[in-house]
Amino acid sequence: MRTLFTVILIAALTACQGSQPQQLPPPTVSEDTTLGPRTITVTATDSGGASSTTSRTVNVVNTAPTVAINAPFGGQQFFRGVNYTLRGVSYDPNEPNFQLACGSMRWISNVAGDAFPKTGCDVAASFASNGSRTLTLTGTDSHGGSASATVSVTVIDPPSNLPPVVNLTSPQNGISIGPDTVVKLNGTATDPEGGAVTLSWDVTTGYNPSMGTGFQTLPVTPAPNGDWKPSDSINYTSCEVSDTLRLRLKARDPQNNEGFDFIVIKVTRIC
Repeated sequence: MRTLFTVILIAALTACQGSQPQQLPPPTVSEDTTLGPRTITVTATDSGGASSTTSRTVNVVNTAPTVAINAPFGGQQFFRGVNYTLRGVSYDPNEPNFQLACGSMRWISNVAGDAFPKTGCDVAASFASNGSRTLTLTGTDSHGGSASATVSVTVIDPPSNLPPVVNLTSPQNGISIGPDTVVKLNGTATDPEGGAVTLSWDVTTGYNPSMGTGFQTLPVTPAPNGDWKPSDSINYTSCEVSDTLRLRLKARDPQNNEGFDFIVIKVTRIC
């Protein structure tokens, strides 16, 4: 749990002894992690023993978290019986690393027969019946504050030859990096029919996670050791950068069926 609020107490007076002012002690920093009202009292005592007291009453309230679903995007189609990765992110100024623990992120489906609830930031899910459904992600912080996000998807019949099942394992979904920050690209892919797969990467700029659309999709060629940075693929011409990227790993089987997995990352640079 992070500090809910910080109070810096500064004595707004100068004690004088004769004609020489006395230096006041440094400000006192008070951190509090509990909710509710409290009274803060400051007492100043001079060298002669005279004192003065003042008080202020404050009320500490919780800031609710925010959550978002990065995958799937709205309207995405899933094949019945195939595993997919659902990815969610959160923000909370009062929690460690400004995000909720993944154990407090809970996924549900509005279709009773689906294998939910599931807990985690990234969870694997498959669906046993066709049709549309709404997936809801709810995050709850350590003080009971919560927020939710939803996405609608459609489950359809699988083809006779399934595309490869892809799992993007690095980098982590939801990270924020600079244009020249190097990350390691890694992932796996298997063909349900046992065929060989061909892997490729791409990146989409200006990505909207809820719509699944972006501005431009560009090829990604990681180094032999998997290293890659956004500026390898994207020509950021301005000093200031604020972009949302979809980083996607694709796999193609011998029958030219393509599967994919993706994450969403933030790219920022302040000059």
